[in-house]
Amino acid sequence: MSEEQKTELKLNTKRTFLIGFAFFGILALWQIYYFYCPLFLDRLIPTSVQGRYTIIGVIMALDKILAILLIPFFGFLSDRTKTRFGRRMPYIVIGTILAVMLFPFIAVMFIANSLAGMIVVMILLIIAVHLYRAPSVALMPDITPKPKRAGANGIINFMGYIGVILGSIVTMFFLFITYPYSRRFRHFEFFGMQLGVEWAIIPFVFVSLLMLVAIIVLIFKFNEKRVVNEMAPDMALGEKLSESIKPVEEGKRLGKSDLINFFIILGGIALWFFAFNALNTWASKYGEEVLNNAPIGMAIAIMGIAGLATFLPAIKLSRKIGRKKSILLGIIMMIVPLVIGSFVTSLMPLIPLFAIAGAGWAIINLNSYVMLVEMASSKNVGRVTGYYYIAQQGAQAVTSILAGAVIDWLGFRSLFPYAVVFMTLAFILMLFFRTKKTSKSNEVKPVAAE
Repeated sequence: MSEEQKTELKLNTKRTFLIGFAFFGILALWQIYYFYCPLFLDRLIPTSVQGRYTIIGVIMALDKILAILLIPFFGFLSDRTKTRFGRRMPYIVIGTILAVMLFPFIAVMFIANSLAGMIVVMILLIIAVHLYRAPSVALMPDITPKPKRAGANGIINFMGYIGVILGSIVTMFFLFITYPYSRRFRHFEFFGMQLGVEWAIIPFVFVSLLMLVAIIVLIFKFNEKRVVNEMAPDMALGEKLSESIKPVEEGKRLGKSDLINFFIILGGIALWFFAFNALNTWASKYGEEVLNNAPIGMAIAIMGIAGLATFLPAIKLSRKIGRKKSILLGIIMMIVPLVIGSFVTSLMPLIPLFAIAGAGWAIINLNSYVMLVEMASSKNVGRVTGYYYIAQQGAQAVTSILAGAVIDWLGFRSLFPYAVVFMTLAFILMLFFRTKKTSKSNEVKPVAAE
């Protein structure tokens, strides 16, 4: 059917769920990585070392530092890749397989008491994951018309959050314990049973197997090149219905208003990741130091479940009130629980607060990436995705170190107020984002192009 004959654009839900398998694997991996790695590093770095938490923050920031270089590079490279398997799939397959093989060796190096070995494996894993991160994310806008990308992004994030929840559940079952009188005496606790430190490998192997299954499903069920060809008429029509203030044309600069919007949304992304990644990086230690060794993985799992439950309803919210207002609402839903949580010192009151924050974070993530790629053309989606990750990963790199330094200075009770400051700055910045003047900016049944 030609572009002129089309009367509406439809989102292929089944196919969108399918390409979400790549994102599912990435988020499951990072959930385990960010929970256990700070704990492992805390045990391997001698207690006599000054500024230990700042050092841990620097090591945990390695993936963000490398991401600033690698994700834009591989996003740009995948834009220009031409193979019989498509532009993005070669990177997704190779990167996932490498990550599957490397991930368990983080735990192996910890069990072997090798700090240097653990850091080397972490760096190799980071390279493998960043090889395919931008291509896997860019795959969605490659085959989804612009008016449908919020819905597609909601489905993909829904898949990703299943990975987050599975990872969080693992951390709840395998609670890492260190007795205060001996940092060298370590074990895992599983339903009250004390297990040897060698059990540290189980969460890592579990997630590697999940990723392996996900990539096998994607390989056998998704043909990128065929789908891109099938979607060409829809993509052309979707370009005409873009929410950018002026049309985005190949090889031409964005208009002034769109360019300002582009930098505002990049700034907003950086600011809310300053807040969120500080929480993500230091949550496990916060549970130990402030919540008296409470299994904070339970609250994180609830946060993930709340986000999972929010993504699909948030698609309708975005259509009704617009992407900008949705993001502002999501930021408020993050700020309020964090302010209240600053005064909480036990786990149970944090659970409903984390649920609200999880819903807010889901609303933010549903809309932010699609607002950015709204100002991308079909030829530079990978590059714009790279810019998204420069803002995201750059902020996360700095905040891991900065939050560690603040914690060294003020203690772990400063973690939530730290996040509140950056979320508030993000809210203020997003007030300046300009939206296209139209009565139905998020209409889901666009009329045929002229």
